[in-house]
Amino acid sequence: MIARYAPLDPELLRGLIADTEALARFLERAEDDDELALDADKSWHGIHYLLCGSAWEGEGALAKLAFGGDKVGEEDWGYGPVRVLTPDDVVSIRAALETVDFSSLRGRFEKEVLGNREILPGFDDASDFDYLEYHFDRIRAWFGKSAESGAGMLAWIS
Repeated sequence: MIARYAPLDPELLRGLIADTEALARFLERAEDDDELALDADKSWHGIHYLLCGSAWEGEGALAKLAFGGDKVGEEDWGYGPVRVLTPDDVVSIRAALETVDFSSLRGRFEKEVLGNREILPGFDDASDFDYLEYHFDRIRAWFGKSAESGAGMLAWIS
């Protein structure tokens, strides 16, 4: 249940989308290479819930962080196929993330996420919020850097 985000030049991204074997090779390499993809660990679902107020639904750019983009191919990487975020998606997600004061979500975490078995992988300690905040900050910085470079992005949960 680990979310990963791999920023790519739009031309390279189109090439990978067109060649499913090359895409699979890239994803396998990216799962072990922190230079190719951000490993957001198991934080994605708790972050999605805190940003969207729902375990599986959501609207707008913040919902795209976990579940947005067009699916590529049929191969299930764990939680469905890899998804493609366009450069415009990356910019809009970045802008939305910049508006979030994550520390202000601690109350929602304590009321709605702690002990909620619907939110993966399960959060049972108030200090788990620090884990989510750490990964949120890393994701925000990653999307910021990617947006500045004009990159699109592959996103998948394995």
